[in-house]
Amino acid sequence: MIKKLLYCFVAGLMLLCVSCGWFVKDQMDYPRTVTFSKEGGEKIIKGGVVSPLCIGKDDDDICSYPEDGYETVRYKWLTARVPLDNYSMIIINAEPNASGKSRMLRIFAYSGYQYATIEVKQE
Repeated sequence: MIKKLLYCFVAGLMLLCVSCGWFVKDQMDYPRTVTFSKEGGEKIIKGGVVSPLCIGKDDDDICSYPEDGYETVRYKWLTARVPLDNYSMIIINAEPNASGKSRMLRIFAYSGYQYATIEVKQE
C-alpha cells in the first residue's frame, strides 16, 4: 500500500513539474543579448523552434507575418526573420544608428508555452 501511494505521489509531482514548465530549457538556447555596432548589420542566432516573433519595448510591440519565405517582423530600426524552412534560426538586421545615442529593443520568440526574450542593443 505504501509503495502504491509513494508511486502515485512521485508520478503526480513529475506531472506537476512538467505541466508548469520547470524542466524547460531557459531561453530555448537563444542568447539573452545581441549587440550591434553603430553601423548596424546582420546577425544570425540559433536555438529552439520559434513562431511567431514580436519586437517591442515596454507595452508597444508588433508581431510577425509571413513574407517571401520568412516569418518577418519590422519595428523601428530592427528587422527579425525566421525562415519558414528552418524555425530554429532568427536572422536579425539592424539599421545604422546615426542618432549618436545607444538604443535597445526586445525580440520575443514564442514556441507554445515556452518563450525567449532577446535584448537587442546598438551603440
